[in-house]
Amino acid sequence: MRYWEILLLKHRENGQDGLTLPYLIGSQNLLKIQNERQVISSLINEMTLKLSFETCFRYCWNIQTFIFEIRKIFNKAVFPTKNGCQQVGLSVGNISKDDFGETLEGLIVQLENRFQPQIDCELFSALPDVECREPKWTRFTKDDQKFIEECFSSTIFRNNANSTGSGIG
Repeated sequence: MRYWEILLLKHRENGQDGLTLPYLIGSQNLLKIQNERQVISSLINEMTLKLSFETCFRYCWNIQTFIFEIRKIFNKAVFPTKNGCQQVGLSVGNISKDDFGETLEGLIVQLENRFQPQIDCELFSALPDVECREPKWTRFTKDDQKFIEECFSSTIFRNNANSTGSGIG
């Protein structure tokens, strides 16, 4: 399994929904294995491959921003096309599709515009801010770091790293 799949899986096992794009991208900084880091476009393209499960991109009302999660079958979603062709690995929640378009290429541009500034400033964790109605972005908290490190020390991740030569693949 890939690093982001393990994070989403462990997060779901803990009874949580999904994780933000900056969180997933930033988690690579805590990998013990030093590889080329994925950027937004390569991560999104990899999600379309449906390596272990369908990933869904949707708005999370709790943290007031968009998340990626293992798709819940009852969530209504659409699949953006990739290079003009159908793909079934990454879906977009119906509410979100109007904001991000119907193509993967458009989605990537929108995600880069929306989240690259946080990633560049190493602000990976989103905290709800009711007054501003959008999240407050911070560096990883100690709890975030602990969760990520526990995920990356898991048997699944170590086995993947040993078999592929990296935790990113």
